[in-house]
Amino acid sequence: NKQDMPNTKSAKKRLLTGAKRRSLNRMYTGRVKAAKKEFISLVDAGDKAAAETALRKCYTALDKAGKRNALAKNKISRDKSRLACKLNALG
Repeated sequence: NKQDMPNTKSAKKRLLTGAKRRSLNRMYTGRVKAAKKEFISLVDAGDKAAAETALRKCYTALDKAGKRNALAKNKISRDKSRLACKLNALG
């Protein structure tokens, strides 16, 4: 795109760093989504022991995403709470 072509040196750097950050953010959020999907499938299957292990993986992925500012801390807390509620509902 013509409008995406930076003119100044600092604008060129911002374009590159923005692309790099976007790529990293997508990686971290993708890991969170994959972990959550695995956890939910185990909960739906009723496998509590495996779900507990998957929940720990979810927590790790969420914490790493938060540490790198890919996700907001309140979203991380909210997701952790909701996932724990799903596990507790298994009984």
